[in-house]
Amino acid sequence: AGMMVIARTMAETGVFQWLAVRTTKAAGGRPVVVLILLCAVTAVVSAFLDNVTTVVLIAPITLLVARTLQVPAPPFLIAETIASNIGGAMTLIGDPPNILIASYADIGFSEFLYNVGPGAFLALVVYLAFLSWQFRGRMSTSEELRAEVMKMDHSSLITNYSTLRISLGVLALTLVGFVFQDQLGYEPAAVAMMGATVLLLLTRVDPYHSLRDVEWVTLFFFI
Repeated sequence: AGMMVIARTMAETGVFQWLAVRTTKAAGGRPVVVLILLCAVTAVVSAFLDNVTTVVLIAPITLLVARTLQVPAPPFLIAETIASNIGGAMTLIGDPPNILIASYADIGFSEFLYNVGPGAFLALVVYLAFLSWQFRGRMSTSEELRAEVMKMDHSSLITNYSTLRISLGVLALTLVGFVFQDQLGYEPAAVAMMGATVLLLLTRVDPYHSLRDVEWVTLFFFI
């Protein structure tokens, strides 16, 4: 719940959309490269933030890019969802089941990352290689359409730089707290909730708004 609050607060700044557009432009508008890079970004972000939130926020930009390039969107969305699950498996905070397993087995953030992270990272590399092979020659677009994607304006997507800077700072401190949780004597949940609380206090975001966007249905399913 704490990490979902942090993710939702960051989402309000438009940083996820900015990241998706920048990634698309870095791929030069080439559909297969766009697919691979968006999946890689989705996986990395999902390792440290709520993966459901990550996919929900990147999906609209993905649809826009696919529509602009005139290529089918379902392969992009399905591939990103799978990449999100792989990325979420890397860390203790990437997915609610990870927290359940680690809490029951009394495993800390660093120990979980050390033992599970390399396998998940290898799975991601293999998966991205598979996507490159699976879709080679199956997605093509014209130079004119690629030029349209390159014209997409990413500078206006971030709507609140102040909140973004605070969010990134709090996220960094929260991750440091996870790494040193054993030495500090805190449970992972306590670290996440402290990060969320500090973020809400510093940004003065309406708590009702932030808590309303938490995936309560998912959390209570696991409970």
